[in-house]
Amino acid sequence: MKRTILVSFIIACFSLPVSSQTGYFMKDSANFKQTLLNKPFLNTLKMYGVAVDTARRVAYINSLQTDNISVINLDLRKEIGGVTNPFGYTLVNLEVNPANGFLLVLHSKNEITTKAYLVNPLTNTTTGYYNYSSAGVGGIDFNVSSNLIYSVDGTKIKIFDGNNLNLIDSIPTGISLGGVKYIPTSNKLIVCSRNLMSGSVVIKVINVATKTVESTHSISSSEPLGYLEIDIPRNSLYLMGKTRIVKANLTTKEIIDTYNSTLEMKKILLNHNNEDLIILSNVYYDSNGEYGDWGRLYKYSFGFHTLDSAKIGLTPNNMAIDLKGNKLVIPNMASGYVDIMNLSAFPMRDPVDVAVSLDFIALSPDKSHIYFVQRLGGSNLIKYNRETKTATEFTAGSWPSVVLVDSAINRMYVLNHFESSISVFNATTCDLLGTLTFAIDEARTDAISVMTYDKLSHKIYAAFPEYGKIIVGDGLALTSDAVISIPGYVYSGGKAIGVLQIAVSPVDNRLIVAQNDSTNRVHIYNTITNAHLATFTVNPWPNSGTSLQHDMLKYDEVLNKFWLGNVQINPTAPYTRTTIPYDDLSLIGYKNDLSVLYCLKYNLNTVKVLKLMNNPPAYTYIDETFLFETKTTALPVSYYDMTTNELFLTEFNYGYFRNYDLDSVSTVGISSPVYTVPPQIKYFPSMTSGKFNVELDKVNNGLSVQVYNTLGQLVMQQNVGKLEKFTVDLNNLSNGIYFIKLIDGNESLNSFKILKGFFH
Repeated sequence: MKRTILVSFIIACFSLPVSSQTGYFMKDSANFKQTLLNKPFLNTLKMYGVAVDTARRVAYINSLQTDNISVINLDLRKEIGGVTNPFGYTLVNLEVNPANGFLLVLHSKNEITTKAYLVNPLTNTTTGYYNYSSAGVGGIDFNVSSNLIYSVDGTKIKIFDGNNLNLIDSIPTGISLGGVKYIPTSNKLIVCSRNLMSGSVVIKVINVATKTVESTHSISSSEPLGYLEIDIPRNSLYLMGKTRIVKANLTTKEIIDTYNSTLEMKKILLNHNNEDLIILSNVYYDSNGEYGDWGRLYKYSFGFHTLDSAKIGLTPNNMAIDLKGNKLVIPNMASGYVDIMNLSAFPMRDPVDVAVSLDFIALSPDKSHIYFVQRLGGSNLIKYNRETKTATEFTAGSWPSVVLVDSAINRMYVLNHFESSISVFNATTCDLLGTLTFAIDEARTDAISVMTYDKLSHKIYAAFPEYGKIIVGDGLALTSDAVISIPGYVYSGGKAIGVLQIAVSPVDNRLIVAQNDSTNRVHIYNTITNAHLATFTVNPWPNSGTSLQHDMLKYDEVLNKFWLGNVQINPTAPYTRTTIPYDDLSLIGYKNDLSVLYCLKYNLNTVKVLKLMNNPPAYTYIDETFLFETKTTALPVSYYDMTTNELFLTEFNYGYFRNYDLDSVSTVGISSPVYTVPPQIKYFPSMTSGKFNVELDKVNNGLSVQVYNTLGQLVMQQNVGKLEKFTVDLNNLSNGIYFIKLIDGNESLNSFKILKGFFH
């Protein structure tokens, strides 16, 4: 389905301008999440953590690619706001304290939790944190009536205040713990061992009042069953492992029944409404034609011994249950959608779109439109009208990774990663002309495939890292011509973007393939015969330790050479390598009069353009020009139009687009971090309502309040003088994200982000 929506504009990332310098003129910019989804919230891309507040009817979804946690209304099935992840852009586990709705955010790495924050989502503020003393952090449960949090920390159960995560007490158990559950009817805790002990799972019942172990039980098992659930009305206890579930009597601990799975179970939930077990498996994939890294959801009933199953979204890794609505919330890591499933009508589900990604860029032949590949955000392409500022979505294949345009024959080629195919479109109308399929299995991992194009022969080349194969197609005849191998290449996993990089020299009929791994190897092929000609190494490997390493192989049509970062490579034997005297760069291109060479610089989240005089081999330094700061280490996606000296950049994970004119300069803001609120400044009550109070312990010269929007524009200023207590009223501003800056005289005291109206 196509959607056309008016674009809104952005100039800066969500950061506050504090100074300025001369930079390139920005001709255009857009926030495509607001454009396509009509949502003024941050992107939530590559989702993992999920938690449900069933009483308040919201779900929380964590993003790996941004520092945002989306808030979704379960009844309306739509995104209504966002909460800042206190750990930044990383995977976290989420839990909701049902007593007050506070969000417990736990940093997890390799299934080891090391720290937790407690966040009030209504004010988007952290109320407390705790550093675990052990790597063996396990289950969490809540005492709603007393507003307490019980959390496993190694061999101990830690008891926390549910308002501020202050440690109240600690109960030793003598065993390495897995799950913990609170039994309110008896004021007791039940815990289980993380690992097997003498071939058994150890269960302990603890009296909360006396903080003593009342009883110890053992259940024989062939594997660890470290996850624990209880069903008090049915007097049942569930112990869960990777392939086995044991149901036991909660009182006697005697086994009632067992379930053994042939697949590894990634997540298991108990539906207390009917005693169904909801099981998420690692993958569901039968054969070629599935087109994706799908998950499989099972519903198992111990009472009837029945098993239902359904294929669900792209790379689901987690889920949470809404008991009041009898719904299941499943974030899909690789699609930008959150599925909300009605468990009463299994497997019917409604997708909620929370993300847009801009993963690759191409220009239409007449330059009136820009095409963006949307891979992580939902397997679509975006066609953006540069004059009307409108955008339309259309579909190619599953997980498109690259889009290339041949203006001479008015064709557009889209590489579909999960299909190992290439869709061919009319580059003006976007009508599908055909699909190239190849004798290669569909891609199954997120080692992203890449594509290049020979505009003289109209040959297409695409590399698939997990198979070590290059596919060759004819872009004019729309035929699949060959599949060629990379000698000695072994895919070792990781490095989602840029594992293999390819480029082509039409002049010398040469294809170059760079292995972005520990081997530092480069391969050269003859594009007429597809013969492998040479393999050599490049030492040192360019851009080591920077994100530029993911996209650094380029073809220089002016010199007829390849660039690998700052290394020039001759396409023909003896494949001479020349290193230019500047580190950490990726070629952009030449000014149209060939006087200047532009290179992209990206380090410490700062995007710059390096300008060099085109006088090889010296390449005399001219200057470096700041463009913007990013909030993650993900490399911006770039495209350069030499005829107009325009640079197009996207922050693909945030859905931001910027278009710079490298012939013009203007004054641009330099952003600074959002600092922690210092203790001498207090804010109250909720800062999301639009009106809040500020109290300081002292004012030296005279206080002013400045309010900036996400464009970096000053939209409100309030002169307070020497008042130490005053009110800031934002009700005349529309709902959205603002940045507040407090200035005492010429000194900046504090700056912070406001999410106005996100919960109203």
